[in-house]
Amino acid sequence: MGAAILEFLKTTGFYQIFQNPLQLVMLLIACVLLYLAIVKKFEPLLLLPIAFGMLLTNLPGAGLGALSRGNLCGRSRKLGGPGRSQELRPAGLPVSGR
Repeated sequence: MGAAILEFLKTTGFYQIFQNPLQLVMLLIACVLLYLAIVKKFEPLLLLPIAFGMLLTNLPGAGLGALSRGNLCGRSRKLGGPGRSQELRPAGLPVSGR
């Protein structure tokens, strides 16, 4: 019973945030930017999307900011149709490494 509870606690975000404390720093910066955008109305059209993206990317356990080798965010998007085997890649990523 104790091992099951320990395994459950290891899958929570509270455990994972202490594995990488820099995520906590980034979450605090995102909250400060949200505060500046919403309460102080300091450049809300710029800061609100940036802060929201920071908040989503640094959620512990979500894996939204993780890039794996060969595909973007764990998903490989291929062009459909017969004879087409090219992958769709964002313009800034290199094509080599297949």
